[in-house]
Amino acid sequence: MTTEPKPYLEYLDKEMTIMGLLSAFSVALASFATERIVSAKEGFLHELWVAGQDHVIAGAAFAVLAAFFFYLQRSHLAWYYGQIALAQSRGAASPEPVEDWLAWADGWDTWVRYQTGFTALTLSFASYAYAVAEALNEFLGSISRHWSLWLPLLAVLLIVVVRWYVLAKFAQEDQPFRAWWRSLRKA
Repeated sequence: MTTEPKPYLEYLDKEMTIMGLLSAFSVALASFATERIVSAKEGFLHELWVAGQDHVIAGAAFAVLAAFFFYLQRSHLAWYYGQIALAQSRGAASPEPVEDWLAWADGWDTWVRYQTGFTALTLSFASYAYAVAEALNEFLGSISRHWSLWLPLLAVLLIVVVRWYVLAKFAQEDQPFRAWWRSLRKA
């Protein structure tokens, strides 16, 4: 008996639409917010640019990075969509059965780009928020960029790398981090 992939294909189609919207939102955040801040000649937005220029630029860069990861996720889902549809069309002649494609599409490793996109978008919001805080509190402007910009970036990068590794290595586990922890304890 062959598995009917239509419900999962509909789900992937909706997820691809969501990824497109998230990608567009991220680009809009980077371009519109930054343009408004940079072009301000007076008022709070001008103060925001003067006080938090590095964090505004970082916020825009992280938003563009988020858009890139959401686009990669959308492209990856479209590829799975095509492979599942192709396997269904070929039937028994397909080198890989539909069931395998469905399992692979549902693995944790399929969704790491999505999670990385949200991490980058969160960093974007945090960078813009820090720029606002710098404009409101002069003390924050005296904190070294190593502490306020690079240290959080490196910490998040480390988290993303570990998550990517765990979710790729334990892609078919219900709880991949528990499986990773168990494998560490065995070693």
